[in-house]
Amino acid sequence: MQGDYMALNYQISRDWRKLLPDSPPHDGFLVLNLDENHIGSFAGLYEQTRPLEQNQLRIRYRLRDGRLRIGSNAFFFGSSAESVGKLRLG
Repeated sequence: MQGDYMALNYQISRDWRKLLPDSPPHDGFLVLNLDENHIGSFAGLYEQTRPLEQNQLRIRYRLRDGRLRIGSNAFFFGSSAESVGKLRLG
Protein backbone atom coordinates (compact mmCIF):
# COMPACT_ATOMS: atom_id res chain seq x y z
CA MET A 1 0.00 0.00 0.00
CA GLN A 2 1.38 3.39 -0.97
CA GLY A 3 0.64 6.68 0.68
CA ASP A 4 1.91 9.08 3.26
CA TYR A 5 1.66 9.75 6.96
CA MET A 6 0.70 13.17 8.20
CA ALA A 7 1.73 14.20 11.72
CA LEU A 8 -1.22 15.35 13.82
CA ASN A 9 -0.78 18.20 16.28
CA TYR A 10 -3.94 18.76 18.32
CA GLN A 11 -4.64 22.26 19.68
CA ILE A 12 -5.59 20.84 23.08
CA SER A 13 -2.24 19.02 23.27
CA ARG A 14 -0.51 22.39 23.01
CA ASP A 15 -2.80 24.31 25.38
CA TRP A 16 -3.55 21.71 28.05
CA ARG A 17 -1.74 23.57 30.86
CA LYS A 18 -4.17 26.49 30.46
CA LEU A 19 -7.21 24.20 30.22
CA LEU A 20 -6.70 21.49 32.84
CA PRO A 21 -6.59 22.01 36.60
CA ASP A 22 -3.27 21.98 38.43
CA SER A 23 -1.98 18.42 38.85
CA PRO A 24 -4.58 16.57 36.74
CA PRO A 25 -4.60 12.75 36.86
CA HIS A 26 -1.97 11.18 34.57
CA ASP A 27 -4.64 9.11 32.82
CA GLY A 28 -8.26 10.00 32.30
CA PHE A 29 -10.88 11.31 29.93
CA LEU A 30 -11.54 14.75 28.50
CA VAL A 31 -14.95 16.00 27.42
CA LEU A 32 -15.13 17.86 24.12
CA ASN A 33 -18.05 19.95 22.86
CA LEU A 34 -18.65 19.34 19.15
CA ASP A 35 -19.79 22.23 16.97
CA GLU A 36 -21.90 22.00 13.81
CA ASN A 37 -18.77 21.03 11.82
CA HIS A 38 -17.89 18.30 14.36
CA ILE A 39 -14.87 20.28 15.59
CA GLY A 40 -14.23 19.64 19.26
CA SER A 41 -13.39 22.19 21.93
CA PHE A 42 -12.39 21.46 25.50
CA ALA A 43 -15.32 21.28 27.94
CA GLY A 44 -13.63 19.75 31.01
CA LEU A 45 -12.56 16.51 32.60
CA TYR A 46 -14.98 13.62 32.39
CA GLU A 47 -16.94 12.81 35.54
CA GLN A 48 -18.66 9.42 35.65
CA THR A 49 -21.53 10.85 37.66
CA ARG A 50 -22.40 13.38 34.95
CA PRO A 51 -23.80 12.05 31.65
CA LEU A 52 -22.55 13.49 28.38
CA GLU A 53 -24.76 15.85 26.44
CA GLN A 54 -25.75 15.02 22.86
CA ASN A 55 -23.07 17.31 21.38
CA GLN A 56 -20.28 15.99 23.61
CA LEU A 57 -17.57 13.42 23.13
CA ARG A 58 -15.40 11.63 25.69
CA ILE A 59 -11.78 11.08 24.68
CA ARG A 60 -8.99 9.33 26.59
CA TYR A 61 -5.86 11.26 27.47
CA ARG A 62 -2.51 10.44 29.03
CA LEU A 63 0.08 12.78 30.46
CA ARG A 64 3.62 11.59 29.69
CA ASP A 65 6.85 13.55 30.08
CA GLY A 66 4.93 16.82 30.40
CA ARG A 67 2.95 16.24 27.19
CA LEU A 68 -0.74 15.55 26.80
CA ARG A 69 -1.33 12.61 24.47
CA ILE A 70 -4.69 11.92 22.88
CA GLY A 71 -5.42 9.47 20.11
CA SER A 72 -2.93 8.82 17.38
CA ASN A 73 -0.17 11.27 16.53
CA ALA A 74 -0.28 10.40 12.80
CA PHE A 75 -2.79 9.72 10.04
CA PHE A 76 -2.14 7.54 6.99
CA PHE A 77 -3.78 8.46 3.72
CA GLY A 78 -3.48 6.64 0.43
CA SER A 79 -1.73 8.14 -2.55
CA SER A 80 -4.72 7.99 -4.89
CA ALA A 81 -5.78 11.27 -6.45
CA GLU A 82 -9.25 10.79 -4.98
CA SER A 83 -8.08 10.73 -1.36
CA VAL A 84 -5.63 13.63 -1.82
CA GLY A 85 -8.29 15.73 -3.54
CA LYS A 86 -10.60 15.48 -0.52
CA LEU A 87 -7.88 16.34 2.01
CA ARG A 88 -8.47 19.54 4.00
CA LEU A 89 -5.67 21.10 6.01
CA GLY A 90 -5.93 23.89 8.49
